[in-house]
Amino acid sequence: MELRMDLRENPRGFVWHCWDPHLHAPGRLLSDQFKGDWAAYLGRIKNSSPRVRALGVTDYFSIGTYRSVREYFRKGELGEVEFIFPNVEMRLDIKTEKKIQINVHLLFSPEDKNHEDEIERILGQLKFEYRERFYACTNPELSALGKDFLGRPDADELQARRTGSQSGMHLWHTAYIGRIRWRYHRKRREQ
Repeated sequence: MELRMDLRENPRGFVWHCWDPHLHAPGRLLSDQFKGDWAAYLGRIKNSSPRVRALGVTDYFSIGTYRSVREYFRKGELGEVEFIFPNVEMRLDIKTEKKIQINVHLLFSPEDKNHEDEIERILGQLKFEYRERFYACTNPELSALGKDFLGRPDADELQARRTGSQSGMHLWHTAYIGRIRWRYHRKRREQ
C-alpha cells in the first residue's frame, strides 16, 4: 500500500495530522456500531474535524473489514485519508480494578504487498481450546468454534464467526493470559 502523505521538509516546522488508529468499520464481528451502513461510516470519516489523515481499520480477531475499507480507499472514497492500516483487536476476559475489560491491539504495517497473508499466518498461530479441540484464529476456524460453542453445525457462517470470536476471547484468556500471569507471579516470587 502506498503512503500518500507528503513527508517533505516543511518550512514551518512540524505539521500535525490527525490519525484515528481505532475505528471499527461496518460488518465487524462484534458490536457493529454502523449496523452495516457504509454510507454513515464513510460520511463520518469524510466529515471528521479535524480531518483524519491516517486510519486504523479495526476488527476483532480478523482483518475482514480492513479488506473492505481498503477497496473504498483505492476508489478514493475516504475523503482526505492518505494512509490506512489494519488493527486487530482482541478483547480479553480479564478486567481492570474498575471492572473494565482489557483490549490488546495489533497494529500492522501495510507496506509489504503480502501483509494480509502474513497477518493471517500470524493470527492462525493463535489457538483457542474448546472441548479438547484446538481452533486457530482464522475465519473458518472461528466459524467452526462458534458452531461447536452453539451446538449447531448448521449455524449461519457470520453468526458462527461472531460467536467464535466472542467465545475465543474467553478461551484465549484461559489458555494464554493464565500462563502469562503464572510466569509473572513466579518471576516475582523468585526476585
